[in-house]
Amino acid sequence: MNDIVVTQIRQSDKGGLFSVYTQRGFEFSLSAKGLADTGIRAGSAFTQEEFAELSEYAQAEKAYRHAVYLLGFRAYSASELISKLSEYGEYAERAVAKLEQQGYVDDEAYADDIIEKYRRKYGPARLKTELRKRGISPQIWEDKLIEAYDDPVSDIERHIKEKLRGRVPADRKERDRVFSFLMRRGYAADDIKRAMELCFGRDIEEM
Repeated sequence: MNDIVVTQIRQSDKGGLFSVYTQRGFEFSLSAKGLADTGIRAGSAFTQEEFAELSEYAQAEKAYRHAVYLLGFRAYSASELISKLSEYGEYAERAVAKLEQQGYVDDEAYADDIIEKYRRKYGPARLKTELRKRGISPQIWEDKLIEAYDDPVSDIERHIKEKLRGRVPADRKERDRVFSFLMRRGYAADDIKRAMELCFGRDIEEM
């Protein structure tokens, strides 16, 4: 079987990459580190099997580069990042696993950031939805949410005071709108009822 010969290595205009060409044309791009790791040089000859391994290396490096690029904009959970890199197949999982080892992908730290960001805005049910949507395992955040919402009634009281600016609902219709608003925020009905009674000093059914 004929060897595959590297005919040219050309520096790309983007990202410090190098394009590798053989007698078949363009094959793939590598970083300077990739060139050093693989030992590819113009004129190098490889068997079909050897070149297939080099192609796999290039594909894995490409997936990793894309993952690093995405992380430059915001944090991702491991699951989110693998989904974003789905076009790379198995190389996506390899790239994310490497980033986890390096500490650039950390689901626990990411969960802490999400809870911190939304803690004062949403109740526990809504925040659970946010965390699940980001693909973070409940094993990571269940205890964190219990600790974060140790006194949901006080949180709801704060929302009520902000919503009504310290006044009592004008009628049942307004009371129900406030109740629905708090339900959409992810608070439990019993906690909302208790908070309203504390805020307004009476049973909400009497409003």
